[in-house]
Formats: sequence, structure tokens, C-alpha cells
Amino acid sequence: MFIHNPLPVQELTSIEKDGKRFYLVDGEEYPSVTTVLSSYKSKSIAEWRERVGASTAEKITRQATTRGTAVHQLCEDYVNNKENYTSKAMPANVSLFKQIKDFLDDKLQSVYNLEIPLHSKVLKAAGRCDMLGRIDDKICIVDYKTSSKIKKDEWIEGYFLQTTAYSMMVEEMYDLKIDRIVVVIAVEEENAPQIFIKSPDEYRSETINLFKLYHTNGTQKESRI
Repeated sequence: MFIHNPLPVQELTSIEKDGKRFYLVDGEEYPSVTTVLSSYKSKSIAEWRERVGASTAEKITRQATTRGTAVHQLCEDYVNNKENYTSKAMPANVSLFKQIKDFLDDKLQSVYNLEIPLHSKVLKAAGRCDMLGRIDDKICIVDYKTSSKIKKDEWIEGYFLQTTAYSMMVEEMYDLKIDRIVVVIAVEEENAPQIFIKSPDEYRSETINLFKLYHTNGTQKESRI
């Protein structure tokens, strides 16, 4: 059983515009963190879609989204101490989840919040992080990912920018210093997850610049996120 020490939640209303999510914060429309990052990586995605073809790209994207959503839900239900949380899940998704479960069982000491709504008036953005918790006596933003292949550190800078943005939001809203950002990737046909642990300070300046760029002129930066 995981111990929960939740922070007070400030609920946000979300809206969809042209397939992108925005949140209403004090009368302003703030883009979601993923909306900003989708702009950041849009060029590389367009090139990938051109290489593999539109129909193949749609199929891969749909499968990845379905897989990721299912594994995220399993993680959330498990950390929420729900019973029979795997009863309706597909075996392949349960297999991926078990990689992350091993990490949680070994490292997660306590939980503040899951899917906590966050926003920042500095970044002018909002979103929800997978988990805010304590790991190895450090306060961490934890993000779950799934992948069909092993990732290299330099390929997933976007994940680190995403979790850094969430860490900045927590610090701004709750005056709570985030020690680490943790990205846990369950990989198909592997027995253990990839675990990336970073300091948000390492990515703070680039995160601020990225969000500023989005708000000023929408210039897109290429990245393999």
C-alpha cells in the first residue's frame, strides 16, 4: 500500500482548439505543456510521416497512444492502491506495466498527487503530471512512457523539458522545491524499464526559452522527442 500525502488541488477547465488542449487560468487560455512540445517537435514528426507514409504513421501513432494510455491507467490504479486493477487490461499492456511496477515497488516511498492540475504564469502554460512523489528521499516529478524500442538520452530531451516544466509549475504554485525529474520508460520485449533521473535545474533555462519562443512567434525547433 502506497502512502498518500496529497497537496490541495486547484482544478482547471480545459478546452480543445484545432485538436490542441488549452486550460483556462484567470481568464487566459494557457496551452498545455504537450501542446507547446508538439510545436517543438512538429518538423521531425512531419519528416517521419513522410518517410513511412500517412497510413502507416496513423496506425503506429494510434497503437502507441492506446498502449500508452492503458499503461498509464494501470500505473495510476496501482499507486492508488486499487484492487483487481489488471482484470480488464490486455496482457501486453500488463507486461509493460510490470516493468514500471518493479521500479515503483523498489523506489517509491510516498505519493503527493497523481495527475495533479498545474499551471505557471511564468511559462504561461498548464498541464497535468503523472505523479508527484518521493523517491529515494527526493521530491520528484515522475513521468511514465512506453516505447517499442530502447531510447537514447539525447533522443528524449523533450521528456526532460516536459517534466522540468511541471517541476517549475509545482514550485511556483506550492513553493515546493523539486529535487529530481524521473522518466520511466517501459520498453516492448524488455524485462526492465529504462530509468532517466535528472535535475530540473539542468533544463530550466531551455524550458523557459522554449515556452517564450512558443508565445512570441511560434517558431518550431527540431527535436527527436
